[in-house]
Amino acid sequence: MEGKALVRLDDIDALATASDYVTVSGGWDMPRLVRELPSHICDVPPAVSRDDDVPVWKHSTDGVFKVASDYKQNNRDPLFLAIWKSAMIFVRNLLFEIVSFAHKVWDSGNFFLVEK
Repeated sequence: MEGKALVRLDDIDALATASDYVTVSGGWDMPRLVRELPSHICDVPPAVSRDDDVPVWKHSTDGVFKVASDYKQNNRDPLFLAIWKSAMIFVRNLLFEIVSFAHKVWDSGNFFLVEK
């Protein structure tokens, strides 16, 4: 079972952060790591900062998720491209339907202007 953690999920603290696996001297708590985490995680050195862990988006330089960085990352995937194209067609058609409906209502005179 190379690379697999050998502990039941019930025995792992679900709220633990990466800093909980670091010793006071700044190294990994290897006995806990080896017991609870897959081996490829044990090979990554701990961060120097002792600040709270924060989620980051690995596909942008500043770590903040942006639609543009997601698109740049995923625009090579044929499934993503098919979904993106379908979504854009849906949005275009929806906007067309809304404008067409509003135009028909305006032309028919079947609307009320409410004054405040």
